[in-house]
Amino acid sequence: MESGRSIGLGPEIHSLLNRGDLDGALNLVEKGINENPGDFYLYTLLSEASEKVGIDKAIEVYHRGLARHPNNRHLNLGVGFLYYRNKDFRNAEKYLMGAWIEDPTNVRLLTVLGKIFNSYRQFDKAIKYFEIAALIEPD
Repeated sequence: MESGRSIGLGPEIHSLLNRGDLDGALNLVEKGINENPGDFYLYTLLSEASEKVGIDKAIEVYHRGLARHPNNRHLNLGVGFLYYRNKDFRNAEKYLMGAWIEDPTNVRLLTVLGKIFNSYRQFDKAIKYFEIAALIEPD
């Protein structure tokens, strides 16, 4: 599946979501990810779908993708942020640390890692991630 095809999936997925066919929408996104794991737009669609299907179901879909593509930074970022939103900081840390290796200048990622370590009361580590984020994006 080429990127142009995945962009064409957007309206089809939104239509399925609007009709309440959440499984159909997730299956279509998951199929696209399996065919073209490097297409960032598919992860945007999965993120949008997760808003309607719920975090647990979205995490399940991300894990199926990770089973096939364990080093995919988009999947690691997505599931890490979902775990963070769900206040499962241990799993969030695990996946976001893996994504940080692949995306070391992602300010949002660094900020969330800082917040996670702050919640653990590991203030030195939290400050480290906040400082790196501030160096990358001073404002």
